[in-house]
Amino acid sequence: MTNAASTKLKNSSAETCGNSAETKKRQRTYVFDFLRIFACFMVIINHTNSAIFREFFPSVSGHASLVLFFISKTAVPIFFMISGALLLGKKDTYKTAYGKRALRIAVDIVVFSVLTAFVFNGGFSFLNLSFFSSMINKPYITPYWYLYSYLAIMLMLPFLQRLVQALSKKDLTVLLSLLFFVHTIISFMSYLEIIPSASNYFTREFFSGDIFYFFFGYYIYKFLPDMLNTARKKKIVLSLSPIAFFAGIIFSWYRTSLEFYADGEFSLKLDNIYGLSVLLSSVGLFVFVFLLLKDVKITGRLSKLITIVSNSTFGIYLTHYIIIRKGSSVMELLKDNMNDFIAVLIFDVIVFVVGAVGITILRLIPKVKNFL
Repeated sequence: MTNAASTKLKNSSAETCGNSAETKKRQRTYVFDFLRIFACFMVIINHTNSAIFREFFPSVSGHASLVLFFISKTAVPIFFMISGALLLGKKDTYKTAYGKRALRIAVDIVVFSVLTAFVFNGGFSFLNLSFFSSMINKPYITPYWYLYSYLAIMLMLPFLQRLVQALSKKDLTVLLSLLFFVHTIISFMSYLEIIPSASNYFTREFFSGDIFYFFFGYYIYKFLPDMLNTARKKKIVLSLSPIAFFAGIIFSWYRTSLEFYADGEFSLKLDNIYGLSVLLSSVGLFVFVFLLLKDVKITGRLSKLITIVSNSTFGIYLTHYIIIRKGSSVMELLKDNMNDFIAVLIFDVIVFVVGAVGITILRLIPKVKNFL
């Protein structure tokens, strides 16, 4: 081969690689970034908003707060579906699964439980063997329950990945239908007092709501685009998915309002992220955003900003409860000067922004970045 021909071939290869990299960059979807940001903000709302409807219901603010409460319940299901979509298609080695993913969550549980206890107690006097032993049984603060559930899934991830990749579309459809019926439909029928609740001895083995959401996210990501192979089919699903979202929210709001009018207090029987109404809302929202935004291209500063905020969402989740507690005086100041419902919303935005800025700065530290 002549030098001229060799040079031409190298230039051609470099151009091809460059075009490939550029194509990959153009093909990036921001759908999961938007879903992460939304879900993270809903987690904050879930831990601040309920005081409003408990105090002011049945005022307009009370009703608005109750609706927002049930919208915020979609946060954790969306997180599980995102994880399923992005992780189940991989085939992790045990080193990656345990030395990277599971270890990260286990370290976060310990470190942020200690940090939260330090902030709440004003020192390290709480540190003893019983403190660490208690973390095996239950999370130090309620919001960290998600970490425990996620850690369990990460420990099983290599097997779940191999399982779903060995299953056909039909197999996964049947599996999801079975999980949906046993865990969701039966519990809903029990809520309506049509049948008794299913025995825990039956449902506790594999019929997990977390597993349903995890598998469903993968199912939508892998199969839905090919299933909607015509504009008409896509239009139908884009129309039905927001209907499912609003149907779940309206049903939860209406039935919970009836509870209050009947008993003068809230029992919040539908406060269950695995129940039918929350499942409809979560799945409807996930599918709608996925179809609406999966082909949307974003460039420039907006692209960079969305990526930065999205990357900070896990860290915001880990620290938001601390920010809420330490910022309680700010919330009270806002409440003293405006409608309580509006005040809480503004406070939630402040919590999110403070968390995003703080986590983004911390992520500049290489070793710290791996755990946030």
